[in-house]
Amino acid sequence: MSESGLEQKYIKEAFDTNWVVPLGPNVNGFEKDLEEFVSLTPNPSPEREGSLNKRVVALSSGTAAVHLALIACGVKAGDEVIVQSFTFCASSHPITYLGATPVFVDSEKETWNMDPELLEVAIKDRIAKTGRKPKAIVPVALYGMPYRIDEIMAIANKYDIPVIEDAAEGFGSRFNGQILGTFGKYGVLSFNGNKMITTSGGGALICNGEASPKSSPKGKDLGIHTADKMWYGLLKEFAEENRNKPTEAESILWEALKGKGIGEKFRRQHIIDDFIVDFFCADKALTLEIDGGYHHYPPQMKSDVERTEALSRLGYIEIRFSNEEVLGDIDGVLQKILNFCNALPSKKSHPSRLTPNPSPEGEENFKSHPLGGDLEGALEGADEQWREIMMYATQYRESYPYYQHEKIGFNYRMSNICAGIGRGQMTIVDEHIAHHKHVQALYEQLLQDVKGITVHKQPKASPQPSPEGKGALQSHPLGGDTEGALQSHPLGGDTEGALQSHPLGGDLEGAYDSNYWLCTITLDPDLKIKGQENAYKTVVQGAVGGAAGVIHVADSATTDCQPNDNVEALRVFMDAAGIEARPVWKPMHKQPVYQRTIKNEELKIENLPSGAICQTSQTSVAYINGISEAIFKVGMCLPAGPYVSDEDVKYIVDTIKEALDS
Repeated sequence: MSESGLEQKYIKEAFDTNWVVPLGPNVNGFEKDLEEFVSLTPNPSPEREGSLNKRVVALSSGTAAVHLALIACGVKAGDEVIVQSFTFCASSHPITYLGATPVFVDSEKETWNMDPELLEVAIKDRIAKTGRKPKAIVPVALYGMPYRIDEIMAIANKYDIPVIEDAAEGFGSRFNGQILGTFGKYGVLSFNGNKMITTSGGGALICNGEASPKSSPKGKDLGIHTADKMWYGLLKEFAEENRNKPTEAESILWEALKGKGIGEKFRRQHIIDDFIVDFFCADKALTLEIDGGYHHYPPQMKSDVERTEALSRLGYIEIRFSNEEVLGDIDGVLQKILNFCNALPSKKSHPSRLTPNPSPEGEENFKSHPLGGDLEGALEGADEQWREIMMYATQYRESYPYYQHEKIGFNYRMSNICAGIGRGQMTIVDEHIAHHKHVQALYEQLLQDVKGITVHKQPKASPQPSPEGKGALQSHPLGGDTEGALQSHPLGGDTEGALQSHPLGGDLEGAYDSNYWLCTITLDPDLKIKGQENAYKTVVQGAVGGAAGVIHVADSATTDCQPNDNVEALRVFMDAAGIEARPVWKPMHKQPVYQRTIKNEELKIENLPSGAICQTSQTSVAYINGISEAIFKVGMCLPAGPYVSDEDVKYIVDTIKEALDS
């Protein structure tokens, strides 16, 4: 609590003014405080200039924030969503709420967060296997550690997939000076009782907006080679003005595109061809060949007679149509083009937002909008996103004097009382973050000479994948003998400092700025702890790791994937000393709920050419490199809250030393 007791002041005001519902002055004030906090970025890069005007919706939990962000990204039953495997279940469960399938991606060893290289492997493999892209990417700031968001965003932009940053544990953490949760389309925050600041229970969703789509530079419209630029210009102008009005646009533009009222057949076909190219293919390595005429071909092809071979060498895909198909079945032609556009990466670093994303069925949405797919969000900014999230969070009640609902909404708004706590907490958020960093520094100092114990630190360099696109996936713990790999040290080589260095070097010290929500250590598998012989001999009966209590008592004290005996022995030893230590999160791809198969069949395991493993069950897909499972076996979380004093840290370290069985 703040020294001035502002939390109590705001709570009292809520009761005194009878604002005890999920709206009111405290909610508005808390959201304003959050918006100011997350928008502060020192020296923003030129390309992000002016983009940190964020909007925030205060919600009942971080889980609710994930749920609403997925809905806002159009996730529906049958879709797939990529999510970090090494995380708390709130990152993935909302995907299942929606009837979608989580596609878990394993970690890299420096930050313990989503491996960008494996992320792209997963995207390519899902497109190859399903013909569709995942609908969203959810990286997680594990224990406050920043993820490699620069690489993750580059990959997401390449494939035009929205990013939902789960910064529930990373409130106040930064990458290159920018607050986590402000890079992707949405950012998730949590204010649970044990987080960096608390509202007792609650969360928030940062709405980051999107860059407005840019038309081709003047004089560079890629497909215009006819004398019908006037017609084309009118169509394009109308499309831009009415993009968010599908009903009006359908009645005029869509009919025009199908060839009605434009004039002579030959001219109609060329106008349609040009419109398709400039609106759908402008940033794709895609060439259309219509009755021998090429559209959107690369400059290098002009002097090459063997066009198909030239296109292939340049990485282009060629789709062929006849004039009759274009004029007689424009719906089918455009749908085929859209399917390719949806799966192909963009040639630009920032994909055109004009490229629509058709629904899996590809028909209903496609026909309901002149440009196909759902383009309502193409021009939306943070305000529009905020308004839509607010609607979903308040039962999606329409503006009538009675309750009218045209979409399914939720009761996810934060209460005015909880928000009052948050307003008081925001006055001391910087103090809390500084304290957590101080505690981390103490652990590093006091444990540096303890053999077999390694404190996990933020990287001092920004790791980059090797030019060949290999590297990490060839050196991961499961790269060779998977049976024995996890029995040795999880990260290979010298255990002292193995988690801090990076083989590829680089020098971006300061890029990572973790809030160190929890401080974590790893134990060498050979380290002996007092009482280790009794590990996992007794079924847990009480609370572990902040749980309110165990309601369902397990049948067995062990599972097929659990921390090493020395980790459990240290947890028990510290518990007896009055210290709450926890195992790190169990990877989601190892959770039984995500390993279910039909009729108890074995999980489908596939070794990919990249060196990764693809695991498929009835309830999930996972791309595995062994890192998260290896860390789970040796990792432990240590206390780091605002009430943990220097004396407490020394006592914790002394207890760890006492537990060592020398």
